[in-house]
Amino acid sequence: MFLSLEDDMSKVHGSVYTPQINEDSAFLLRRVAWAAEKPMTYTLDECLKVLLKHIDRGVLCGACQDHRCLECPVSKVYCLFGLESIIE
Repeated sequence: MFLSLEDDMSKVHGSVYTPQINEDSAFLLRRVAWAAEKPMTYTLDECLKVLLKHIDRGVLCGACQDHRCLECPVSKVYCLFGLESIIE
């Protein structure tokens, strides 16, 4: 069984792709969110930011399929416009 993570993200970010996650992952995410006293959507965002600190930017960019570097907080191009990258 898969669960949706829509929550209020579409209200904040406009039209957002809503991934389906399996029941076990939703179960774990919910508990991490409870421990952090934050909504599941916020908690998932923060978990991804932590994960990205352990991934090589070159590998991530090399696997990119949409080439939207100007919008991507991982891209070095994003940083050229004075925006803060989520990878150090």
